Amino acid sequence: MATLYVTEPGSRIEKEYRHLLVTLDDKTVLRAPLASVSHVVLVGRGVGATTPALHALLAADITLSLVSRGGELLGRLTGPSGKNLELRRKQYARAADPVFCLAFARQVVAGKLANYRTYALRWRRGRPELPAEWLERLDRAAAEAPAAPDLASLRGVEGAGSKAYFAL
Repeated sequence: MATLYVTEPGSRIEKEYRHLLVTLDDKTVLRAPLASVSHVVLVGRGVGATTPALHALLAADITLSLVSRGGELLGRLTGPSGKNLELRRKQYARAADPVFCLAFARQVVAGKLANYRTYALRWRRGRPELPAEWLERLDRAAAEAPAAPDLASLRGVEGAGSKAYFAL
């Protein structure tokens, strides 16, 4: 399934039977079977969609996104999706579990600090005069992250590692 981007000012999405049409100046510039489209993105002002096209998108559970020319998401139109409902419920339940949240956050912070170290070592190549103190601070923070007793402590560890990285 494809994402359909409509970017040309004056373009409009229309529905014809089981197809989406992109028209410009009353001429069809694209014809796509509704079943082959998973997402529609309207970019910038001056692009639009007819009401029948919107109804067809909603009925087919195809999301329509409105995006500014600069790429900022302005909004979304989605149907009453039944997709992944059980998955979302489980995600909400896990987000409410403090033990899981701490374990997950530890992994995220450990990964972030490991990536900081990798990028810092790459940056340091060819600069042997740089002190190794910043690397020791990153290593210390990375060692403390898996044992952080709570989220507040973990945030402190993350902050210390970030401070060391951005002090380069």
